Amino acid sequence: MVTAGRLRMLVPALTAALAATVLTGTASAVADPGIQPAEPAVSAANCWDPSLSWDYYNGHAHFSSGTWFRSGPYASCGGYKTTRQGWAMAGCRFVNNYGNVWYHTDEGWVYSANVTWPYGDTPTRSCPGG
Repeated sequence: MVTAGRLRMLVPALTAALAATVLTGTASAVADPGIQPAEPAVSAANCWDPSLSWDYYNGHAHFSSGTWFRSGPYASCGGYKTTRQGWAMAGCRFVNNYGNVWYHTDEGWVYSANVTWPYGDTPTRSCPGG
């Protein structure tokens, strides 16, 4: 089942791919300018949502324009790239199979190197599941 959050993550990426196809006549991948960990591709089963209750989201993560939010805690999971800087509420942290730290936010999963914690409220809880 596709949730509203996942749909929100997929629409910008699909729109960009469609626009590139229409403008050039061919489909092509756009290079990711954001920091992403070097990880091999993973199966879709590794792209998951911990389904946290809203009281979990108490960390204030600041992100820059161009940051990727993903549907799972791996660089190969689908997602969308922000076009603005902003804030996301983070609820938990997850260390994936490659030792990379990701945070689950109200925007999706974000790689730890792409956010700062100006208020010092970095989530320390491990994400359930996975």
